[in-house]
Amino acid sequence: YDVAATYDFARLPTEMYSLSPSNDFNGLSLSKNWPLASGELTVDGYWGNSKFDTRYWLRDGIPGVQSPGSVFRGVEFGGQVVVLSYKQSEDTYRIGVVRGIGRKQDGTPLPSSYPFVTVFPGVGYYQVEAFMPGPGVGTKNGFHNTIVTLGADVSFDKGFRAIAEFARTYITQPGVDFANASSRGYVSVFKKVDQWTPYVSYAFLRSETGQLSVYNRVNSNTVPGFIPGAALINASQRAGADAILAFDQRSWAVGTSYSFSATSKLKAELMRTRIGQVSSLVDAPPGSNIRNQNINVFSVSYNFVF
Repeated sequence: YDVAATYDFARLPTEMYSLSPSNDFNGLSLSKNWPLASGELTVDGYWGNSKFDTRYWLRDGIPGVQSPGSVFRGVEFGGQVVVLSYKQSEDTYRIGVVRGIGRKQDGTPLPSSYPFVTVFPGVGYYQVEAFMPGPGVGTKNGFHNTIVTLGADVSFDKGFRAIAEFARTYITQPGVDFANASSRGYVSVFKKVDQWTPYVSYAFLRSETGQLSVYNRVNSNTVPGFIPGAALINASQRAGADAILAFDQRSWAVGTSYSFSATSKLKAELMRTRIGQVSSLVDAPPGSNIRNQNINVFSVSYNFVF
């Protein structure tokens, strides 16, 4: 992840690797391996916590309340991880389970649901801020996460190699309409030709249907202009949607690496990302949405270790 000369991707698939915003943790790790006639079996266990900042992008903000732009929320994630790996020659198979709780570093509750406040039949707003009239924003002291990961790195004849990873995040608490429940993964095929290693890759990231539905309802909700404070209410709806991490995207990439030595590589990649309903990985322009759009990214890098 941190030493790019050790892999052939110009960019590790963001759809998968944004799952882990931090690889540092305070805690304890244990490992046990068993040599087998056909390979090696390893069990790794981790216990501890990690602190990081989650970034949100507010397109318009809320006048007089919240400025538009980047907003960072300090989060602490603590839990346990168990990983089972099997290695045979150049192949690796892996399964992992993470159980943990995500909390705000300052100890204040996390928003978990927006109640709908009816102004008159068929018209209303989602209460996304405490200052708005309503029963109050739903909150939780922490989100309970269960993450299951699967991975395989397999070599084939004639220099071909395939890598695939998949992760599913579950949030099972009642009263949580939006957290980070999602499915994500990628599959890549490589072909080694002397010092060159070209590859093609497909990746995806999608929030659970319920969470996407909540995002779309809040994001598209407006009240008529004759209602007192309509502009403030409508701005709050967009800001409330921006505070929901929601994803619906997929990417295709073709690239190659060229190894000068065992410790240095030149890489290039062309990636085309398709945004479906929304993606919190992309900053939407003021007053607009990022949906049903394509983004092309060309990357060139030189990676070395010393």
